Amino acid sequence: MALSVNAFFIMKNIIFFITHKTLSVEHVVTSFTSLSNQAGNKIFDKIYIYNTHPEEISNDEIKNIFYEKKLNNKIKKLDIFVYNNLTPKNLGSDLNCIINYAINNYNK
Repeated sequence: MALSVNAFFIMKNIIFFITHKTLSVEHVVTSFTSLSNQAGNKIFDKIYIYNTHPEEISNDEIKNIFYEKKLNNKIKKLDIFVYNNLTPKNLGSDLNCIINYAINNYNK
């Protein structure tokens, strides 16, 4: 699942790539292939990998696929969003965590 946050106050275009327990390598490949095939000249400032289940698929695997698909041509920077194990493992909590992060870091 990808969540795009456009924090327009400072003109940042950011993607959060969120994993969940059922995500497989094939899902990452499909998502990143789709993103790499997008038409247009849109360049994103950053992608965050928000990996809730690194025991299922590692951040390194996700990063390798990112570079295999040459997404560094469309996205300036890749960062790992450190998952807090105290965050309940459900979509609502994940989205709340990401939204609060964006508000606190990109709305200044």
